[in-house]
Amino acid sequence: MIIYFLINGMLFAQDYQLENQFGSFSEATSFALSPQGYFYVTDNGSDEIYKLDSLGIQILAFGGYGWGDGQFDFPIDVSLNALNIFVTDKNNHSVQQFDKDLNFISRLYTREGKNNDAAFGFPLSADISSMGDLFVLDSENKRILKFDLFGNFVQQFGGFDAGEFSIKNPKKLIVAENNNIMVLDGNSLLIFDLFGNGINKTSLSEDFSSIDKYYNTITLTGDSSVYVSSFELDKLLFKKLRLPNITENAAFSASLAVEDKVYVLTKNSIYCFVLSEK
Repeated sequence: MIIYFLINGMLFAQDYQLENQFGSFSEATSFALSPQGYFYVTDNGSDEIYKLDSLGIQILAFGGYGWGDGQFDFPIDVSLNALNIFVTDKNNHSVQQFDKDLNFISRLYTREGKNNDAAFGFPLSADISSMGDLFVLDSENKRILKFDLFGNFVQQFGGFDAGEFSIKNPKKLIVAENNNIMVLDGNSLLIFDLFGNGINKTSLSEDFSSIDKYYNTITLTGDSSVYVSSFELDKLLFKKLRLPNITENAAFSASLAVEDKVYVLTKNSIYCFVLSEK
């Protein structure tokens, strides 16, 4: 069993300095970084998803308000694998799939289906495992739903009958490199295995708004703080980073740690911090 720790305080803090700032968003909600080095950003203000290159130059913008394929009403989360992009469309109760160039592929919508176990509403997050399973964080019913590679419903877990692993205040989920599902739930971090069995529940020291990943590195993001951990010796050890103040007076929305850099998303920009050599 993996042991999970959260370090509270600055004992193991690392110093970073601001390298650059890029992007111009209205109300960015989430971002992801592809293996090819492209950023994908969801923007609730414009109901679009953007593709930016490694220099922060916008390559594509796609979407717009609506309820049809390729349109959004509150795109709240973006995740990806080597081939495809998945956008959680909160108010349209769906998860849309695109290729890396943002061409529409499919839309998962189950809210009005006959199977209540498969129905989700106002989803907050979705992520895909290395096996091709899609996990959706259902805020309407406070649970997680699992769908296979073809969009078929497999199971639901984390609901009211899950005991200590019942989800009460869902915020976001990720699927880690080992295929464990990590759920930010209020001030707790819930861990499930690939089959929905609860593994670990940890109380967090701060009110975090997002949990994100880049390969085996995981970040927890607060309004003005970032904690980072990678898998080491079957445990997660989150360390708080010392980041300089930014000029934009806005809370952090999400973060990604990539080697010696940390990217922080606010509602208007992406900030790139680099590890200080001091």
